Amino acid sequence: MIRPLASSVSLALAVLLVLTMGSAASAQPADRPDIIVIYLDDADPHDGRLWSDPARTPTLASLFGQSGVRFTGAISETPLCSPGRAGTLTGLHTSNHGVDANVAEPFDPRVTIATELHEAGYQTMLVGKYLNKVRPQIPTDELPRHAEGWDAFDILYEANVRYYDYDMWDRDGIEHYGDDASDHSTLVTKRRLVNHLSDARTDKPVFAFASIHDLHEPNTPPQEYEGDERCWSIGRWAPPSYGADVTGKPEHIRERRERQRPGWSLKAYCEEMLGVEEMASALVRVQKERGRLDDTIFILTADNGSTWGIHRLPQRKGVPYATPVPLTFSWPERWGDEVIEVGEVVSNIDLAPTLCAIAGCEMGPFPDGPATADGLSLLPLLDGETDHLERTVVREQSGPGYPASPEFWAIRTTSQHLLGRYHYIEYDTGERELYDSVGDPWELVNLAVGDDHADIVAQLSDELHLEFPELK
Repeated sequence: MIRPLASSVSLALAVLLVLTMGSAASAQPADRPDIIVIYLDDADPHDGRLWSDPARTPTLASLFGQSGVRFTGAISETPLCSPGRAGTLTGLHTSNHGVDANVAEPFDPRVTIATELHEAGYQTMLVGKYLNKVRPQIPTDELPRHAEGWDAFDILYEANVRYYDYDMWDRDGIEHYGDDASDHSTLVTKRRLVNHLSDARTDKPVFAFASIHDLHEPNTPPQEYEGDERCWSIGRWAPPSYGADVTGKPEHIRERRERQRPGWSLKAYCEEMLGVEEMASALVRVQKERGRLDDTIFILTADNGSTWGIHRLPQRKGVPYATPVPLTFSWPERWGDEVIEVGEVVSNIDLAPTLCAIAGCEMGPFPDGPATADGLSLLPLLDGETDHLERTVVREQSGPGYPASPEFWAIRTTSQHLLGRYHYIEYDTGERELYDSVGDPWELVNLAVGDDHADIVAQLSDELHLEFPELK
């Protein structure tokens, strides 16, 4: 579907952006948009109630609920925190960036979206969560190596998730935050990032990555939002996969007890999102003060999804039902001020190539790795030049040893696949799942059981093994 740009101003911006993409060296930094990513932790896209209600989260609703290009088929290749983050930062498959578990040590920071955008003339900032287990796996004297490419690198220096009582590292040293109400990590991330943006030059574009713990368990909102009446009326999450028959599911699902409650409570998540709303409002305000608001792309996404009660699972990731993530790009000056939904299957590893396409750079080459990113630029989809990308499958896999599920490998077929849209999964137990992604989006009927779809299972199994040659 081809969509017109929003206005003559947008047309001028589009022409100018095409010119900047021709050569990063010849691009004028001030002509390119600022980019601000709000990066949630463990957030399933659901129905968007957590960020789309203007009565609760007016800024988030304006940016992502009532406008923007929304990718309804977005997934995270590996539904775990650190692998998801490594894929987002590099655009590489998990097998290429090497972070297949919730650890920091294997990550190679020499080529990331930060290094490439910085070289292209962007001021780069990461504030908040970086990877899991930064301490103790990355000693403080090695952190400057990870900060390469980032003009500001203020990271939560902890092994586990903490909303209070944690340390934050930057190039000036380590600062501890305790139990004071203002010490909630989302609010600290907000303050630090706003300060960096306020100090940033306005003649050079900015890339800011606001990486927060919300909505990760233990789901602790800022103290001022605990019990907030705006969240009293939010209904429970009860899609068809909540309380559904699990016949045909793998054993690790069938052996779980059926959930008795009439749905999964969203109250704590809603209260957390009030803190995220406070941050988003502050980011919009500072960009307006800098005179850059109309030239800012806001992006909402997450490192991985979460199950939140579906298929008898509690708040879990690391399973093939936790790969869907929110992904919305908001830039009214170019993409208009209405919601545009794109149904193509896309991956978190597509984000870095997309941002580089906008900034006038290219991801790679990677030391000891591929020449370019494994992900693809979403810019043609964002601009409405096409409704698909030139690939037939998108990968998914878990990390080893995650307790929510046996290890799995999966593919989702795209609109370009001759069979149509399917989600196919193989576990290290030998079990398999196959779902019709169009006719059965909630994945209620496992078509891999029985012989009726044996030909499809066989073909997709062959394609899966081509994507993952390490499988026997």
